[in-house]
Amino acid sequence: MSQVIDLCANSLRNLTLKTKLLNIKPTIAASETKYAALGIKASLYLHPTCKDINGQVSADEMKDLYQNTFVKSNKTRHLYDSIKKSSPNDICPFCGQRTVSTVDHYLPKSIYADLTITPLNLLPSCADCNFSKRAVTALAPQDQTLHPYFDDADSDQWLFAKLEETTPAALTFFVRCPAHWDQIKQSRTESHFKTFKLAQLYASNSANELNNMRFHLQKLFAADVSGQLIKLHLEDMAETYAANYKNSWQGASYEALSASNWFHTGGFN
Repeated sequence: MSQVIDLCANSLRNLTLKTKLLNIKPTIAASETKYAALGIKASLYLHPTCKDINGQVSADEMKDLYQNTFVKSNKTRHLYDSIKKSSPNDICPFCGQRTVSTVDHYLPKSIYADLTITPLNLLPSCADCNFSKRAVTALAPQDQTLHPYFDDADSDQWLFAKLEETTPAALTFFVRCPAHWDQIKQSRTESHFKTFKLAQLYASNSANELNNMRFHLQKLFAADVSGQLIKLHLEDMAETYAANYKNSWQGASYEALSASNWFHTGGFN
């Protein structure tokens, strides 16, 4: 953290702000330490708000520092870029679907001025997830969204889909957490799912997937009207996606489709 502050300070032409920034360095470093401790305990909602750091630097000044120095300066831009590129395959860690295009403040910079340039608080994100979360912050442990740096919610499956026997067929998505998870973790996962509007996103994506697979399923059905070839194909696809990521919408989709005799025997049409 000390290096980040020094690099930002050395990028400033405003000598007054530079001096103030260096003066508050211990406070920002202490906030980072507190943030890390709370993150490990899944208790970031307890981090105190801060709109004025030591009465010296305001939230607006810190926002300006972030937008016009941290993000743009030749001395610090590599830090921003490394955070933005840190998610595997450049996929947004919040929705697990769209491409990372921005950096999000997990605790919003408008009310946590002391965390504005703290790397632990800066997360790669797609624009839609960043907008969905906006400056909303949790007031209770169960209201917190999942934090990619601290929370491991993907060791177990929690995302599932239900097939709607309509014309055309459709899928709806829901959260069903493992029974061995504590209630707070279950509630946080549900809050994450709701905050980032994942049910709508995945339903839209799956509708397109169902349309794209129809021709292939028709060929399989022509070869075996019992639907067994279709069932085996869908089971294989479900297993393939689950092996890569337990909570992908594709895996949940194929799992639901493979379990439906109605779908195997003509419902896909």
